[in-house]
Amino acid sequence: MTGGDGRHTDDRQADHRRIAELRAENEALRAEIAMLRAPADKDAADVWRLRRALDLTPMQGRIVNILRARECVSMETLIALLYDGRDVSRPEAAVKQQISLARPRLGAHRIAVEAIGDGAYRLPPASRRRLDEIVAREAQA
Repeated sequence: MTGGDGRHTDDRQADHRRIAELRAENEALRAEIAMLRAPADKDAADVWRLRRALDLTPMQGRIVNILRARECVSMETLIALLYDGRDVSRPEAAVKQQISLARPRLGAHRIAVEAIGDGAYRLPPASRRRLDEIVAREAQA
């Protein structure tokens, strides 16, 4: 302690809290990097099966399969996985449009795509199970 007012101790405590926060952020970023390095699509054949069964475009099939493989997907992650660093004009608008166009086709099969927060998407557990059933059925056909 310096000066008897405890400022030095308070500063050290604040530093320790900030270090803990940075460590947590670092771990979250490491997990995100690991997720991005994993294959985006469970299997190219699954994308084809989903496209065929649900009448989806190639981009819609990839989006649905990416959502199927993860709990929640940010817009940034979707863009990174779909466009793989290619320079695309207004990729966020394109992804949103494809999701919007796919929703009625998915809804006909009781599959929902939920928007979460600021530009993140997820499939509810029931929708994810339904997609798994569709892929399994199509694999046997």
